[in-house]
Amino acid sequence: MDAESEHQVQQALDNLIENGSFCIIVIAHRLSTIKNADEIIVMEKGEVKERGKHDDLIALGGVYKNLVNRQLIIENLKKEVAKLEKKEDESENSFFTDPEESEKVLPEQEPVNLDVARGTQESEKDGKKQS
Repeated sequence: MDAESEHQVQQALDNLIENGSFCIIVIAHRLSTIKNADEIIVMEKGEVKERGKHDDLIALGGVYKNLVNRQLIIENLKKEVAKLEKKEDESENSFFTDPEESEKVLPEQEPVNLDVARGTQESEKDGKKQS
């Protein structure tokens, strides 16, 4: 589910929970969806491993906390990769597109007169031969 859809679902769930007249059972992989639940039941291989509120389960330091940590690590890695890709795209797209920037990288230099340069080298060679 994309971020916008997830936000809409979360808003709808929050509204139902605030109403208080419904019992809502949510099965979720994204832990942010259930963070504010009255009770979270953590299951593994068909067995209830932990149950409680988000903060209590985090303090317990068991299965739920490991799931939260793993999800946070994955989300942070995805953000870092996205940042790096964005930087890479920006650097690829901006290379010499701005004339002022290209002047900073490659400042204008005086043109070299190749005939004069060749003449100087030849004179030096002649001078070495004569010695």
